[in-house]
Amino acid sequence: MVGMDGFRLQLVRHCDSLLESGELTDTDAYDLADWLNKHDEACLKWPGEDLVQLLQQIWADKKVTQTELRRLAVLLRAIHKEWTKIQFDESMVRARSQVEALVARLPPPEPQLPEISITLPIKSHTQKGVVYNVNLAGLACTCADWRAYRCDLPAGHLSRCCKHVFDAFAQLIPRGTWPGWVGSFVSSGWIVSPKTEWRVIDVGSNRWLVSMPDGQKQWMNFYTQESEAYERYGYSTLERRWAYDMPPRGANKLLQVALARCS
Repeated sequence: MVGMDGFRLQLVRHCDSLLESGELTDTDAYDLADWLNKHDEACLKWPGEDLVQLLQQIWADKKVTQTELRRLAVLLRAIHKEWTKIQFDESMVRARSQVEALVARLPPPEPQLPEISITLPIKSHTQKGVVYNVNLAGLACTCADWRAYRCDLPAGHLSRCCKHVFDAFAQLIPRGTWPGWVGSFVSSGWIVSPKTEWRVIDVGSNRWLVSMPDGQKQWMNFYTQESEAYERYGYSTLERRWAYDMPPRGANKLLQVALARCS
């Protein structure tokens, strides 16, 4: 037996199929009315009730005009848009629930972000009207930077993160924020070279994410959470100094462990 949601899905798909032709005909209007007559349950809630109301007006005089068909097309497009929003909202609810369940296991001992089963539309920073799709399960994006330089990196590799991936994570901040180096990395939005490799090291009670020098850039970046603040420290391996002369607490031990992992 098909439930109410099943009938609604069937109806939305039927409406979408009518829009594919580009222009509605009186036959399309008749077929839609006939489908609704055969599925009473679908007429009780949106979008069926909206369609029934308009179709009754259209067929009141037993004929269909071009103006009425245009009104029907406008309604079908509105239904498609609203259905897309409903599906996105439901996906966000599931993703947020998944995020809350993940928090207890963060930050991980490996340099990988948690997989979240959602694809989010993210606006371009530089091109008006351009939107990219970001998949947080695979750290993937449809932008040119990701497709050209990051797509061949292993699944979960942090250097797969383009600026749009950072934007997507910013839309799914859990209650109490992302913990540890995950929060520091995500909130920084610091775009890294695709050649960057990563390590996670434990020093004292702190867990650090460390970016290794890639051969061209002789900087290491250290991400962590200290008390309630996210921190990122830079260290030049060429000049042997901390950026802005601001070393972290326990800098010597931290650097010793990080360089040992680098070798």
